Amino acid sequence: ARNDGHGGDFLQRLRNTIDNLSRFAWRDYDMVAEVLVVSYNDGADGSAPLHRALGFQDGHWHDDNAFIRFIIVPPSYHATTENPLGITMHQYRAKNIGMRRACGRRLAVTNADCLFPYALLRHLARLAA
Repeated sequence: ARNDGHGGDFLQRLRNTIDNLSRFAWRDYDMVAEVLVVSYNDGADGSAPLHRALGFQDGHWHDDNAFIRFIIVPPSYHATTENPLGITMHQYRAKNIGMRRACGRRLAVTNADCLFPYALLRHLARLAA
């Protein structure tokens, strides 16, 4: 994920994804879940760190069923990658970073602005039970 307005109103789209998971997975299906948000090349354009722009001052949030954790990948790490096209967001590298740091038994990898269908959340809840 990133805080550069990618695709228009990116922060609101990411909030919608987090709300989708918290409202339906954690509340309606009583799932215990960890959400990792990989903030890749965070702050390279001078914007606020993604977790702060979303109101997560400490870089994480949790309650009984949910844990949201932001993994900050600084511009200095991004600069170590050969990048002849000047790409500012290597999404597959960011996803791999998140997968390596995930703690759960099952893993769903998605983009930051995807909503999970209710049927999928019900299925995941049954698997977790």
